[in-house]
Amino acid sequence: MAMRSEGGVPPRFDELLLASLTGSGERAAIGPSAEWTGAQLLARAGGAAAQLEAAGVTRGRPVIALLESSPRSMAYLVAGVLGDWPPAPLNPRAPLAELGPVAAALGASAVLSEPHVIELAREVAAASGGVPVLQADDPPEVGRDWRGSAGEVAMVLHTSGTTGQARPVPQLMLPLAYRMAAYCQTSGIGRGDLFSGAAPFHHISGAGMALVALGAGAGVASVPRFTMDSWQWVREVRPSHVLVVPSMIEMLLAAGELDAGMKTLIYGASPIRPETLIGMLKVLPETELVQIFGQTEVSPVTALTHEDHLAAAGGRPELLRSVGRPVPGVELRIENPDERGVGEVAMRGRHAMRSAADGWHRLGDLGRISDGLLYLAGRKGDMIIRGGENIHPLEIERVLAGHPAVAEVVVTAAPDRRLGEVPLAVIVPTDPAAPPDPGELRAFAKERLAGFKVPVLWRFAEALPRNSAGKVLRRML
Repeated sequence: MAMRSEGGVPPRFDELLLASLTGSGERAAIGPSAEWTGAQLLARAGGAAAQLEAAGVTRGRPVIALLESSPRSMAYLVAGVLGDWPPAPLNPRAPLAELGPVAAALGASAVLSEPHVIELAREVAAASGGVPVLQADDPPEVGRDWRGSAGEVAMVLHTSGTTGQARPVPQLMLPLAYRMAAYCQTSGIGRGDLFSGAAPFHHISGAGMALVALGAGAGVASVPRFTMDSWQWVREVRPSHVLVVPSMIEMLLAAGELDAGMKTLIYGASPIRPETLIGMLKVLPETELVQIFGQTEVSPVTALTHEDHLAAAGGRPELLRSVGRPVPGVELRIENPDERGVGEVAMRGRHAMRSAADGWHRLGDLGRISDGLLYLAGRKGDMIIRGGENIHPLEIERVLAGHPAVAEVVVTAAPDRRLGEVPLAVIVPTDPAAPPDPGELRAFAKERLAGFKVPVLWRFAEALPRNSAGKVLRRML
């Protein structure tokens, strides 16, 4: 089962980024306390490069970046991409126990740090073999000839590490150019637009999307972290494109604060509820909604378009259980499908940062394709085998999430002497003081699922354990 859509052949990403910023008088990097045009950002990147050179930082090796999203971070990001000091953003809020092993395996040439985490940076530098530590300050404007100075690696991102230590994923120049083209076609972002995202700098939706926006000629509106106060500033600057996750959408809808004047709202990480979609369409009647599915190794893979969202609101809510169709340039297939058509999702495309020898990248996600749409069934390693029957937790989670008393849910395997494994549902109630009765939830699930898929065990929690990227840590359940 395969689908394919073709795209053009762009130049390398560093060439696109340099062309977008050179001589640009449009705003390119803005924050609550700074606003720089493209030309000013490029000059600030020249100042950042001078700092790296003065410190003797080796080219061609990653520079660990313990940074938060800001115009200053954009300057160091651009300098690293264009000058062959590939930034490797890591979470400045993570403990040394998490950062140390990742840093030790990276082979970095320096650690670049926010002033308020400089002590942590020194410890990370020690774990990296005693490399230099540089404090990130607002760099001065310095003219520089960037032509021919970039390497093959733009930056190094890391997977979120939900099942083990995070793995480095080098973002290569040519695939990154294709990635930018795919996002431009999918979201419509381009020159003169302004992008704002709620993801932290070390996430692919943070620094990764900032690069995509800058390369496309758009500006980036940055805040260190998502809060209701920082969102008020985002609303003031009126971005054209906003990237959030469904939990943030729910929070902003409930507060009556979702509308920031954007023409496109992009979301990912999980689906939205039908009732949430109805609320979004009422509040944002002129805004296009796009759901993106991807991962650090390749993004986007699929997209659910605004037309799909309108169809879902018009009587086809099942569309919201999908993650959409392959984006331009992606060939998608399901490998080793079972009798229900569920197997491992594999893709082939020029913006994949990592592929097997046969040219296909296996995502580690299970899914099926129906009417051209990809429906996920969970991660390959999360499958529950109950007495020989395969159960995909995501299918159960999406059913239980439709119960009004369920705010969040995760389903995992619990050991069973007779059946091997049985489903265990961990519920975060909508009202913590009045959690739903397990019998009620069981009956709700039995109306919508085969009997062997209905959870046997039920637990309630105030919150689900998550990593710094917001993904649920199933291993802790």
